[in-house]
Amino acid sequence: MAILYALVARGTVVLAEFTATSTNASTIAKQILEKVHGNNNDSNVSYSQDRYVFHVKRTDGLTVLCMAEETAGRTIPFTFLEDIHQRFVRTYGRAVHTAQAYAMNDEFSRVLSQQIEYYSNDPNADRINRIKGEMSQVRDVMIENIDKVLDRGERLELLVDKTATMQGNTFRFRKQARRFRSTVWWRNCKLTSEDSNTITGRVRIPASTAIGHAAKFSNIKVVLNGGQNISFLRPDGYFTFHKVPAGTHLIEVYALGFFFSPNTSKPSLIMAFFSCLAWLYVAGRLWQDAQHRVALNTVLKKNLELRPKALTVDDKLMVLGCKDLERRIVETEMELAQAKSQGYLKNQKSLSSSSSGNKKKMLAVIGVYTGFGSHLKRNKFRGSWMPRDDALKKLEERGVIIRFVIGRSANRGDSLDRKIDQENLATKDFLILENHEEAQEELPKKVKFFYSAAVQNWDAEFYVKVDDNVDLDLEGLIGLLESRRGQDGAYIGCMKSGDVVTQEGSQWYEPEWWKFGDDKSYFRHATGSLVILSKNLAQYININSGLLKTYAFDDTTIGSWMIGVQATYIDDNRLCCSSTRQEKVCSMA
Repeated sequence: MAILYALVARGTVVLAEFTATSTNASTIAKQILEKVHGNNNDSNVSYSQDRYVFHVKRTDGLTVLCMAEETAGRTIPFTFLEDIHQRFVRTYGRAVHTAQAYAMNDEFSRVLSQQIEYYSNDPNADRINRIKGEMSQVRDVMIENIDKVLDRGERLELLVDKTATMQGNTFRFRKQARRFRSTVWWRNCKLTSEDSNTITGRVRIPASTAIGHAAKFSNIKVVLNGGQNISFLRPDGYFTFHKVPAGTHLIEVYALGFFFSPNTSKPSLIMAFFSCLAWLYVAGRLWQDAQHRVALNTVLKKNLELRPKALTVDDKLMVLGCKDLERRIVETEMELAQAKSQGYLKNQKSLSSSSSGNKKKMLAVIGVYTGFGSHLKRNKFRGSWMPRDDALKKLEERGVIIRFVIGRSANRGDSLDRKIDQENLATKDFLILENHEEAQEELPKKVKFFYSAAVQNWDAEFYVKVDDNVDLDLEGLIGLLESRRGQDGAYIGCMKSGDVVTQEGSQWYEPEWWKFGDDKSYFRHATGSLVILSKNLAQYININSGLLKTYAFDDTTIGSWMIGVQATYIDDNRLCCSSTRQEKVCSMA
């Protein structure tokens, strides 16, 4: 067993201790307490005695000490001391500053025994080593994943290089194919032009040139190159020579009664025309090839941009640093929430204390719930137990504020709001919650707005919430509050608990019933008819209103808020309005 002895003390006064072995650890521990008593600063120290080490943690005047074996090191014992300190403060709160010797020993010694057993035998107790091991595993997995990504990136890079090479080969092949096709085409053109040139012409014979009798067209002979080829005119006067080689040729016409001068043909003009057409074709194909090259270069650039980037060692360390920073942020948020749950913050505390110096300290602020359709009820209360006009002012001089509590209409500024404003102008007995929308389903949220507004407007010992179906014995309630003056953390009411209604459509149905555990049972809370909170609890609601969760009903909502704070539950039967007790201060109207 690593830890053998532990105690909790205030100065030299031992409040609780437990030993798991029969040694003189208690005597040595008290000597150590006398030695460190004069030092008021917070500290963590260790003292060696034979093969044991006494570890001491001193925080806010409270000393937590344990004796452990040398093999236990320092991490586990001081983690144990921190855990014991938090549990002790959370359990007893301010009582530790006034408690007598061994006042908490009967109850807290069992806690010390359980935690000694846990930190001595459970491997999960060494939280730091466990977290380091988990971080080491995470780091190894991340490095392995990053290496796989880098390996994959190298393969992709090789694939991209091969793709670029194939694209270059494709360009060269297309270029050579086109060049070969062009060469073959021109060769065919040359062969065709050499073997298949044609000479076509027409012979016109003016009538004035005839000598003797004119010959018929069918008898007129056309001779090519002195007899190399002979053709006769067609009836329309045209003639044709086929398969004439390129070059200059002599054409002669022979007809009875006519004389024609020789003429030459220029088939080279036809070849020039075909050459122009071929040049235009080649220029068009070259332009098309240039456009294809531009498009392919654009695709290649996009593929290069999509290549995965290699992660460096700095990137790996940055990822690990972000993980650690995220963990620290979560821990800081948890510490902030815990600080808020302990009461009000420093700046708000000083603000409230400074403002309280300027305001008269009141006994209580009583808020009576009301609605837009409760005008007759309000008049009934004003005519019975609730004072009005001068009597209301005299009651305020005694330190008691009474106000009807109401929110605003969903349609701000409509006739409902105007009627309330007019009634308040005449009676001056309303607390209007400007930021709250008055509706039946919004009653749990109305609690937060009421306590926040009451704390901000009046400095009082107590803040009382009363439903509009309750008649009050005002003097009896004031007497009850007078008897509780100076009691911090007081949560007063007719306490109850019971089963959560899970059947939809039933009265008191709780939509979030699954949040109340397997037993489906409400925690202890005061009935909603009349609830009294001391000043510090009301301030807690005011400060943390943005974080507090609401449920379907206002009484269970307030009860859920009191679980996380050091509230003193006071069950007073006089506040059970539906009971038949004679001394009660309220009754159902």
